Amino acid sequence: MATPVLTVLEEDRHAWFAGRTRAIQKYLDAEVGPHGPGERRLVLDIGSGAGNMAHHLAHYGHVIGLDYNARPLAVAAQRGLTAVQGWGDDLPFADGSMDIVALLDTVEHVPDELRLLSECKRVLKPGGKLMLTTPAFMWLWSYNDDINNHQRRYTALELQQKLEVCGLRVKRMSYNNFFLFPLVAGMRLLRPESPNLESPHLTEDENVYQVEMEPIPEPLNTALHTVYWLEAEILQRASLPFGISIICVSREAARRREVAADGMPLGAPPVASPCRSASPIPGMPEGKPAGVRCVQLDEQNRCKLFGLPERPEVCVRLQPSPEMCGTSRGRGAGLPHLAGSRHRAGRRIVPPSATGRSPATRPCRPGR
Repeated sequence: MATPVLTVLEEDRHAWFAGRTRAIQKYLDAEVGPHGPGERRLVLDIGSGAGNMAHHLAHYGHVIGLDYNARPLAVAAQRGLTAVQGWGDDLPFADGSMDIVALLDTVEHVPDELRLLSECKRVLKPGGKLMLTTPAFMWLWSYNDDINNHQRRYTALELQQKLEVCGLRVKRMSYNNFFLFPLVAGMRLLRPESPNLESPHLTEDENVYQVEMEPIPEPLNTALHTVYWLEAEILQRASLPFGISIICVSREAARRREVAADGMPLGAPPVASPCRSASPIPGMPEGKPAGVRCVQLDEQNRCKLFGLPERPEVCVRLQPSPEMCGTSRGRGAGLPHLAGSRHRAGRRIVPPSATGRSPATRPCRPGR
């Protein structure tokens, strides 16, 4: 049976929010299922704000919100929700502690998206799921992205590739806001100016804790509820080819165990002399020693041979991981020196039990 969409906040009556919630619940119902009696699932909502999604995510476990901004967290506390202050790219939670991580229109805000996704993978339990929604197509950039302080919009392929780089495998993915795509795209292209909506990214007013949503007049709002209901029913069964947004569930990628003809596990580089790649790279006939920059990297550190037949087999088979590469260029360059400092005692906290006891927080970083 489908999980009901609750109407608790005024936001829940807005067709766009209700439509997104329906789509999220269809995906979570299929991949996780509702929280059963006696289960002790933990759901981490990154970028939770005032906890506007907590009552929906509570169908699937005990919800812990996390946000960097103290203003919406104060509202969440008034609502009696469990929420902590912190940063998505440096989560204050133990490895393998979460059953579900929700990134609901959050990843597009974070400058270092790969580090964020790697942190999500780190805190997920084996078999845990990452639930993600995000805006689609950079050519749809508008005032809405500006007032929300977005860094980017995605295509489905681009998002899938970035999840895979961070060790996450897509279980199901689709564009959504499909039926309204022509209308919304037209409005954003033909009316690029801001309708003067309030945003906490643009003001220091303590009373402004979330971006104001454009109201939808009746009876249009009610009609759009029906459109979004139909779309959610389709998403339960199929993926849509385009839309304003992307919805996705992923999990930790399984380690490859197949054995090749030479007896080596697939995905592992061939045996070579220590600290030197075995398959000759064009321009490096003797192989690439550890610590030496590959001559086939461009100025943006992208492989010039990617997708070409000249790319060595060792590079094709190599499976990147945060443990190997770090989660940013700076972390990758100094990875051996980070192993002891990043997990010092006191940096990670154990998530609360289902009793709702709020864990301690660490100070908010200034200037962000």
